[in-house]
Amino acid sequence: MSRIAGIYDYLGGVIFLFLESLWLLGTQLLFIRPDHPHIRWKPLATTLKRSAGQIAKIGLFALPISALIMALVSVSMAFPAATQLKKFGANLFIADILAVGLTSQMSPLIMAILVAGRSGSRIAAEIGTMQVTEEIVAMRAMGMNPVLILVIPRILGMFVGLTFLVLVGMVLGTLVGGLVAHISLDLTWNVYYSRVIEVLSLPEATWVRQGITKTLAFAVTIAVVSCYRGFQVRGGSEAVGQATTASVVDSILMIIALNTIFTVMNSL
Repeated sequence: MSRIAGIYDYLGGVIFLFLESLWLLGTQLLFIRPDHPHIRWKPLATTLKRSAGQIAKIGLFALPISALIMALVSVSMAFPAATQLKKFGANLFIADILAVGLTSQMSPLIMAILVAGRSGSRIAAEIGTMQVTEEIVAMRAMGMNPVLILVIPRILGMFVGLTFLVLVGMVLGTLVGGLVAHISLDLTWNVYYSRVIEVLSLPEATWVRQGITKTLAFAVTIAVVSCYRGFQVRGGSEAVGQATTASVVDSILMIIALNTIFTVMNSL
């Protein structure tokens, strides 16, 4: 029972942190209130400046390793598919498999797991270290809100940074898949890419939209879970390490669970 209560406390804390971030974003920065419907430009500019640093750390600095991983994943998908399609003379359908699989499933999932391990752990370690050194206590003593200063920029940075990596992964994975199709199935570049564009442009095709929707949900999950684990650090350096590990494990578990939920809902 104590373990179940701990899970409820954890989930409640994560949800509360997310709702508090939304509330502060609306009331302290955007002023979404009937009595004062104006944007506070200076605090908003400061928040966006902090977010820009997070975007660089999460998105731009992770681009080389992300590109390499997506290229390898695309090759791993394309060659087995090509082997099976060749048996039935359905070579062209490799474009369908890669276009749908990369945009709706593999790129969002792989990039989210990569960012959870690379950037989520960093976020938890940063905030956890600030908690140990009592910097967060000092912020509160000076009248600053740690959620406004630390959490919101990381959520916004994760939104943009992860979305950027996922879009790059979609494009790069499709390009590498075209190379495999050309080598293994003798498909010309024009035929392959025309089929990819045709599949993604169908009126009923929502693969890219599904992928982006998942990406935004994954981004919020990684950022909030990592920040929450950092705020919960108590003790010394060992506690920071434990929080870092926990943030990665929790984020990956939630990412896979959310991906399953999205996939089932989109299939109904």
